[in-house]
Amino acid sequence: MADEADPRLIIRDGDTSREFPLKGLSIVSIGRSDSNLLVLSSDLVSRNHAILQVAMDGRYTLTDLGSSNGTLVNGSVIATPVFLQSGDQITIGTHELCLIAPVPKPVAAVSPDNPATTIHQKSFNLVSVLVIDLRGFTQLSHQIGASLLGDLVAVFHSGTGRIFQDEHAWSQKYIGDAVMAVWNHGKPGQADVDITRIIRGIVRAADHVATLGSSFALPSPLRIGAGVATGMASIGSFGSAAGVDRTAIGEKVNLAFRLESATRELDQEVAFCETTFHFLRAGTHPALQHFREARVSIKGYAEPQLAFLAALDDLSAVCPAMP
Repeated sequence: MADEADPRLIIRDGDTSREFPLKGLSIVSIGRSDSNLLVLSSDLVSRNHAILQVAMDGRYTLTDLGSSNGTLVNGSVIATPVFLQSGDQITIGTHELCLIAPVPKPVAAVSPDNPATTIHQKSFNLVSVLVIDLRGFTQLSHQIGASLLGDLVAVFHSGTGRIFQDEHAWSQKYIGDAVMAVWNHGKPGQADVDITRIIRGIVRAADHVATLGSSFALPSPLRIGAGVATGMASIGSFGSAAGVDRTAIGEKVNLAFRLESATRELDQEVAFCETTFHFLRAGTHPALQHFREARVSIKGYAEPQLAFLAALDDLSAVCPAMP
């Protein structure tokens, strides 16, 4: 039997009412499609309409996924992810959803004096995560010596580091032949601007990598693949007294890595998740015309995910025209 203190949604549609328990769920996809965790059967509800997410401190956020008829919170249409409070009224099509959730407890302070103590200095924000990876790196590692390979990776990292810093990335992380960069969309409308910067950063990174082939006399040209995912994530400093990493944690980080991996199988170079493309579309960027929609099977996801794919040459052609 559910406890009255357990988080839940009370869902009303006309004269009918039901409860949807939220206990134990970190992400709830909402929409008309049967692939959603919470299915709302109405023609006014988009197939993939919105996502309800819970932060590590217990607060809930609601994100509209570019739905046709919008999502309202307490009577106002939401354009960016919003934090919810217990009692807030959510309108999706003809459905009225009321969030019932206990007030989250404050996060206890931790001390760095104990090396085993985990350190968290974090917030829950809308971010975009970009992952780029050198194509054919494993084969290349067998063709050139370890010393030259190390020099190559160092130049790759330093060059992309400068590029993403120029493009206002909030943080960067280097993992072998891959780079992860995070943009923190802290202000209304910031995501539209940052998606432009991400595209420009991808094109600039590809140009930088292209020069490495001749600089290091490599047997074949170098290329990159890129995956981008946008959504809510915990960002901040994570780790222990032995070492702290400024990074993002959440499902969207994993999705960005999975999308980058998927570009290899699809013979594409750039893959955006649906939410990233929503913000690109909102900004009416010239790059829009070069993306094609596809359902992509991604490891760890039960259902194929909607992705938007593009070739680097096409993005390079419109990049100089971007504001």
